[in-house]
Amino acid sequence: MKYGAGWVAARRFGAAEIIDPKPYAVGTIAETFNKYPETGPILPAMGYSDQQVADLEETIRRTPADVVL
Repeated sequence: MKYGAGWVAARRFGAAEIIDPKPYAVGTIAETFNKYPETGPILPAMGYSDQQVADLEETIRRTPADVVL
């Protein structure tokens, strides 16, 4: 997926910037980006096991963003 609803909303409502989370990704999130390199500058939609949720939380914490949609 190149973009999702959050990306569309950010663009529609004038976000100054959309930050690519790939450089900040950890664990299973980083593995997903490596497996699907065509993924756009968004967090991947996954099944979200407990480990995936923990990796998602850490990835979000590492990303220098004021808001995450």
